[in-house]
Amino acid sequence: VPAGLRQLLGSGGEYLVLSRDGQGVALWHRRADGETRLASLPLDDTGETARLRFLQEHPKLDDLAIVLKLENHQGLRKQIKLPMAAAENLQQVIAFEMDRMTPFKSDQVYFSALVASRLKATRQIVVDLVLTPKTKLDSILEDLTAAGWRPERVYLDGETRIGSYDLLPEKFRPPR
Repeated sequence: VPAGLRQLLGSGGEYLVLSRDGQGVALWHRRADGETRLASLPLDDTGETARLRFLQEHPKLDDLAIVLKLENHQGLRKQIKLPMAAAENLQQVIAFEMDRMTPFKSDQVYFSALVASRLKATRQIVVDLVLTPKTKLDSILEDLTAAGWRPERVYLDGETRIGSYDLLPEKFRPPR
């Protein structure tokens, strides 16, 4: 989508990116031309006050979509091949085969998968799979929620376009 049209329709590809930073949260402003680190805020008892003060000092950022970026060591990215028929029920097939394809069972992780390509000669699909352990992500999201942060998406570092994958569990989704 052209940049001008993106800006008319919304944030123009800009995000307020959160990432876990020791005992706090690092804030980044992500635009099409790159990311700029803005601040590091606590996630302790003073976290919500620090968040409100930060947003008052940066009112333009208040309208941006908030996303949580997981570092590569907090998740797993894998490419797998499946029969072409699996594309119809991809999420169910992956959940069923999770323990065969990864070191985890499907009830231990949050995952997202997309068909990357179709191999017509072998009647297979190549699937990009990203996942993170539930215990790890739940802990981070509980800390963020306690400080008033409500990410709209969760992605694994290295994703060039935010929104391709989303690891945000339903119970942490902001109300519509």
